Amino acid sequence: MGNLEIGLHSSYFGLDLDIKYYDDDYYFSVVNPQVSNDIDEIFADAEVFDLNLLKQDYPNRLDKQYNAVIIIGRLKYEGKVQEIYNDKFGYFKFIGIYPEPLPDKIKDSSEMDKYALSKLVDWGYRISVTNENRDDFKDDFYFKSHFKWKAEKDGKTFSALDPLRLLGIVTIVREYGDAWDRIEIPSRFQ
Repeated sequence: MGNLEIGLHSSYFGLDLDIKYYDDDYYFSVVNPQVSNDIDEIFADAEVFDLNLLKQDYPNRLDKQYNAVIIIGRLKYEGKVQEIYNDKFGYFKFIGIYPEPLPDKIKDSSEMDKYALSKLVDWGYRISVTNENRDDFKDDFYFKSHFKWKAEKDGKTFSALDPLRLLGIVTIVREYGDAWDRIEIPSRFQ
């Protein structure tokens, strides 16, 4: 067992498996009162990924009996250490990497801003942001001061209130051309 580094979201478990860092937000564990080698029993309360993927790798049950599950989501693990045993916590085995289910509903979030900006940079746009005051919103502090995002390329400048809208504007022009507003398209929302 190695020494814990202060300040990292790590543990003896992480050190034993040679996991340098993991985010506690994606850490999930279950301890069952009975040991078992049946996947459905061991993972009964661990609905974090599709168990059918695990069952494809272990169709006839796990090789040993377990009573604990530790799942670390969004972890890139090279699998250098496959099994560990320590006197305090017992035996652990690394079973595999299985993707978490993708969401079926996606909504606007500030997390998307970096992806929008990354895509615009990939497309060759120079990005800038300024903080501007708008005199037409004198009574509303929220709207009076706002950011203005710009994407510039080939002498054209696109601007919007946030990176996601900026990506949308650039995408419309890329899809329909500079005369996008002169193209007749049917109204899809009524």
